Amino acid sequence: MALLETNPIQLQHASGNATPLFLIHDGGGTILKYFLLGSLDRNVYGIYDPKFDREDGWEGGIVEMAQEYITFIKAIKGTGPILLGGQYGRINTFHRGLLAHVAYFKTFVKRLVVRRPCISPDCAAVG
Repeated sequence: MALLETNPIQLQHASGNATPLFLIHDGGGTILKYFLLGSLDRNVYGIYDPKFDREDGWEGGIVEMAQEYITFIKAIKGTGPILLGGQYGRINTFHRGLLAHVAYFKTFVKRLVVRRPCISPDCAAVG
């Protein structure tokens, strides 16, 4: 199976009951930078834009995208709490699209913002 046949892609595996984190792609539709994150002690999934290499895009805009990504998340988590994160602009916009479908998606979502992964060894010293 090719890597891009699965969405979301599990980036980190962890045992225990920590709330899983779902990271939404950057503006280019990719999740490459999320592979650089250090351990977050939870299951972490990256959702890439399945249409990032297509010209037709999302006819229904952010609402259609949110509906599709909700389907991806529910296939992994079902119901229950999740953490939702990504780049500030993308996650904020996606979160608004998600809120438009609260009745459809009955999972509590706590928004988490990830601005950029730190790949320097000095990051371990930064809280």
